[in-house]
Amino acid sequence: MSQLNLSLRNFYRDRLYSVINVMGLSLGVACFLVTSLFLNIELTYDHYHENRDNIYRLAETYSNSVLNDSVNTGGALGPLLEREFGEVISSVSFREYSYDASEFLFRYEDTEYYENELMYASNSVFDVFSFNILEGDPGTALIDPGTIAISSSMAERYFGEVSALNKILQTDTLDLRVTLVFQDLPQNTHLHYDALVSVATRNSIEPRELESIGGNQYYTYLLMEEGYDPNGLGIIYMG
Repeated sequence: MSQLNLSLRNFYRDRLYSVINVMGLSLGVACFLVTSLFLNIELTYDHYHENRDNIYRLAETYSNSVLNDSVNTGGALGPLLEREFGEVISSVSFREYSYDASEFLFRYEDTEYYENELMYASNSVFDVFSFNILEGDPGTALIDPGTIAISSSMAERYFGEVSALNKILQTDTLDLRVTLVFQDLPQNTHLHYDALVSVATRNSIEPRELESIGGNQYYTYLLMEEGYDPNGLGIIYMG
């Protein structure tokens, strides 16, 4: 107890010095905590994917007076490589929902919201990337036209506590049947979305797009076999 009293007397005797020390210590601890949180987020980007060490993103190098690199590819390139090269276990194609607008009105009965984190994806997305599936069958969720997989937050916005499966979300041009609900993606992922519409839906709108190898509408990812050499195909870099 005498030691505590001594400390308190010293504190009151040199109050300015003591306050500066306490503030300095507090600031140092706060900076350490903020830096630790920042590094944890940055160093664990996409680490929730079980296959992260074997997932590669396709890139193209093209000449337009000078050599340019692009992560946009043709829709047919992933499936072609999957057929032709045994090292490719699976491929998945993503496409922006639209290049003409940034948000889209979705409706369910009297509930409507504007959504802006939407992509088209092939059903193999569930083979390549990791999801916490809350409802639905990932083996068939995005095979048919007019199907959509949504995040748990999006499901709650439209359907509350009621099951979202087989409910119809309407847009100005499409009726989309909910076939799967996944847990919200973490923020530290480079490819973030609240909903995935089946590529088959896009194919029903623009069938020639998925037949192109040299187009630039899609982001293509490959799941390669364990121990694959990143330079093996010559057109792949780690995403």
